[in-house]
Amino acid sequence: MPRRRGRPKKSASPGHGVQTPRNSNVSSTKVSPDKEVPELEVQQSSAKPNDGIGDLLNLDLKNDKEPPKTYASVVGNPDDELKLKFIPATELNVNLVAKFTQEDIIETATYWDATLVCCILGANPPLEVVKGFINRIWKEYEIEEVSLLKEGQFIVMFKKSEDRDNVLKWKYYYFDNKPVWVQKWYPGVKVNVDTLDDIPIWIQLPDLDMKFWSLTGLSKLGSLVGKPVKRDRATAKKTKYSYARIQVEVKVQQEFPKEIKFVDEGDRVITHNRLYMNGTPVFVLTAKSWSTCRRIARERKAKRM
Repeated sequence: MPRRRGRPKKSASPGHGVQTPRNSNVSSTKVSPDKEVPELEVQQSSAKPNDGIGDLLNLDLKNDKEPPKTYASVVGNPDDELKLKFIPATELNVNLVAKFTQEDIIETATYWDATLVCCILGANPPLEVVKGFINRIWKEYEIEEVSLLKEGQFIVMFKKSEDRDNVLKWKYYYFDNKPVWVQKWYPGVKVNVDTLDDIPIWIQLPDLDMKFWSLTGLSKLGSLVGKPVKRDRATAKKTKYSYARIQVEVKVQQEFPKEIKFVDEGDRVITHNRLYMNGTPVFVLTAKSWSTCRRIARERKAKRM
């Protein structure tokens, strides 16, 4: 057998892989017997075949060691300002008590300096309606929050105590022609509307002869109900003929008349038995029935519909 010429094939040593050609012009994989086989050079990858598997195993082992999560930890808010913790009680005279220190106390001396309470007498509107009402009548002031205290009573927190004080210059406002009483508020203060004795309400006197609409005439009629304050502009200008409308200060605890009587210029006794506040007879306005006033008004409105 004739001897083949050329370099003998180099055996691959351990740790060496396929080598890249030194001559970049090689275009064919076929090699002539007379030509030397180009040396190929491949860099060994530094990554280990099992690289990353160990980390995953360590992570699995770590997770196996973690205690199972409770329902409260899953659904609870992770914020630090919301999270509570268990603190053992202190024994005092054989009783277990919670012992407060100065570190446990929140300083609230000035927290409520810009807060007041609104009491809507005779109505209990939804919170969103009250928010719109308050932001409208006090739109020149910065309001932090409006929240519900109890039925018909709402807490209003301003950003500045000066704004709160400016609002309190008026003791009463009006929501849908119903008096709204305002006062300073902080936790623990008593809000007792039953002691109010100067609630301004608007009274309508339907079918009252226009000749009695003078300031003195309406003052005498209003004095039979409470303390007269003023008449409205339509009554003064006589632009609304169906009724006269006057504002009178009343007490929550007082009894309201079902009718009023007066003597005219001819010494004739006249009985007027129609006195209304927002469509509700005035005589139902007692300490127990400011909420009843709201119910009767709804019933009357439903009947008209």
